[in-house]
Amino acid sequence: MMTWRQYGPGLCLAVLLGAAACSEKNPSAPAADPLLADLRIAAGNNQKAAVGTPLARPLAVEALDQYGQALAGVEVLFEVEVGAGLLDSAAVRTDAAGLAAVRYTLGAGAGVQQVSARAAGLNGLPPRFTLVAEGAAIGQEEAKDGPA
Repeated sequence: MMTWRQYGPGLCLAVLLGAAACSEKNPSAPAADPLLADLRIAAGNNQKAAVGTPLARPLAVEALDQYGQALAGVEVLFEVEVGAGLLDSAAVRTDAAGLAAVRYTLGAGAGVQQVSARAAGLNGLPPRFTLVAEGAAIGQEEAKDGPA
């Protein structure tokens, strides 16, 4: 029969090595399901155009998971926050590249307009597009000097 003196040091080393191996990440373990971690502006911010006209480029956001990878199938809700512009769609799902885009027509008033993008499960402030409508507001005629 073997005694603790014979097995003790080797057994302790084996137990410690086994515990260390169990504490390391298992590369063959399945990855956690991707979760929405970030929604950021991808294109279309800071555009300027005449009041009441469609913008040249769509407003696009990118959805990223916790690993920084594009996330497909996320429903993104776009909302006009400032201005009276029109979106071609209020809800869009992200594509395989993680992008969701809408077209925006500036409102009738001159000045800054804002559109936000939101998605369920996302914490923090939503990304906001800032857009500028230039020129006289629709429906306002410029004053004329003298008779026509």
